[in-house]
Amino acid sequence: MVGARRSHGTVLMNLGAQLVQRLKGSPCRVFSESMKVQVADDTVVYPDLFVTCDHDDLRTEMIFRAPLLVVVEVLSPGTQAYDRGRKFALYRRLPSLREYLLIDPDGRDVQAFRRTADGQWMLHCR
Repeated sequence: MVGARRSHGTVLMNLGAQLVQRLKGSPCRVFSESMKVQVADDTVVYPDLFVTCDHDDLRTEMIFRAPLLVVVEVLSPGTQAYDRGRKFALYRRLPSLREYLLIDPDGRDVQAFRRTADGQWMLHCR
């Protein structure tokens, strides 16, 4: 997000550092907002953070197709409705995606949507 607030950047840096640390020694990698995730033949989105373990994703330079563990969106007043609605609908097209996180730095709220074994999305709040 161009022109993001300090709280947005702080949350991303802290979460990114934690994810990198937790994934150390695994084949999975963390990527940030400048990378594209392709959700359809003609549609790409830019998540704030995502993790992929996919062999093809780990060889690409810019366009990722199989984020596995987490797609993170840090909410802001200007993007909140899109991140909760249309963007989440786009991410649900990805068969590889298992978790979608929405973080509200102002409200100090985290919502984690996790895909269940039967393909449904369940909300977990903190």
